[in-house]
Amino acid sequence: MYAVIGASGNTGSAVAQTLLKLGKPVRAVVRRPQAGAGFRNQGADVAVADLADPNALATALTGVDGAYVMTPPLLEAQDPNGTKRAFIGAIRSAAEQAGAPPLVVLSSMGAHHPSGTGPVVSLHELEQALHDYPGSVSFLRAPYFLDNWIDALEPATEKGVFPSLMAPGIRIDMASTAEIGRTAVQLLLDTHVHHRVVELRSANRYSAQDVALDLARLLGKHLEVVYPPRSEWNDILTGAGLSQLGAAQMAELIDNINAGRIGFSGEGEYRTASEGPAAMFGRLLEAKAT
Repeated sequence: MYAVIGASGNTGSAVAQTLLKLGKPVRAVVRRPQAGAGFRNQGADVAVADLADPNALATALTGVDGAYVMTPPLLEAQDPNGTKRAFIGAIRSAAEQAGAPPLVVLSSMGAHHPSGTGPVVSLHELEQALHDYPGSVSFLRAPYFLDNWIDALEPATEKGVFPSLMAPGIRIDMASTAEIGRTAVQLLLDTHVHHRVVELRSANRYSAQDVALDLARLLGKHLEVVYPPRSEWNDILTGAGLSQLGAAQMAELIDNINAGRIGFSGEGEYRTASEGPAAMFGRLLEAKAT
């Protein structure tokens, strides 16, 4: 059986659904009982555990062949990194209590940097907290989520604009959460006995302009990329529900992406994500039409 922490989230649900399609037994770890109903209907085991509760997490991780581990960004919290540090400590404690099952840990490009990366700093701290974990651990450093552009669908469809805080011409690695989930499952099923870093790079690097062009082709209309002044970012981000500190962290991350400072370290192994913006938006638009 494979435990999936955050099974109701974007990458967690992709991991759980991929495992279920492969016929693997799944224990979906969720914070609220109702979030596990869909997985239970598909034959999965469901464990309810708060990420800050090491005892509940240990119960959820006991007896599994491997576990997918992630921490939510929590950018709406008043102290995002402080909250995530509590999660990190609980995860490490729980995994050891559970007998140190093999872990696949969602990390990010830029996680090799100890500072200057906004919310990614907590993933650096997560990697550091597990660097001497007694069991097997794979740190899956994912690129920028293509799914972050989903919020652009509505203004693109209704107003013909594609809003982006990322500078329009900056190209970076991107992958969909579906492909991140599939890669995590590959690592879970790989019976290795060591610590490793696995970087998920994209076959092609994309800019906001590239993403907008792919979406424009699918919609059959011109889209104007709107890149607001830096002075407006805080209001935009807090208006989207981020706390003041969360908005500052996200702005720091985007500033460093725009400056070309955020990328992969080149250490360890790497995998290649083949799905690009056109494929992801195509799936979304097809699902929306049915």
